[in-house]
Amino acid sequence: MALDWEQVVVDAADPMSLGRWWAEALGWVVVSDAPDEYEIRPEQVTLAGPEGNEFCALGPRGGLSHT
Repeated sequence: MALDWEQVVVDAADPMSLGRWWAEALGWVVVSDAPDEYEIRPEQVTLAGPEGNEFCALGPRGGLSHT
């Protein structure tokens, strides 16, 4: 069984500066920049299905191959 990281929580004196640095370093986007929580994620692509319903698609996860 492989382990996939879902979240990492970091206690920082300046979470916004640290979050901006990681977002730039990873090429990710900021999804929450509240004073007590700064969240980044890989960029999502929003698509519409045949009936017009929107959904988000992410690229493939990096890491080890599950073969």
